[in-house]
Amino acid sequence: SSDVCSSDLTYEKRTVELIRVNAEENRTIADAHNVETVPAFLLLHKGHELWRQVGELTVGELKEVLDDFQ
Repeated sequence: SSDVCSSDLTYEKRTVELIRVNAEENRTIADAHNVETVPAFLLLHKGHELWRQVGELTVGELKEVLDDFQ
């Protein structure tokens, strides 16, 4: 499997790029975003972190987070 994979999600007429990174196999990316514990979810816009959660996250919870950033 790949260290990094990407997919697009369209939600509320916005396209959100979802990127999954294997933090153990790609420490460069994990370290760049100060990810020490997994799973970790980060919401980035133009390289700037807007939101972060460490721990499990449901699709419904993710949609709520995206609603907050409309």
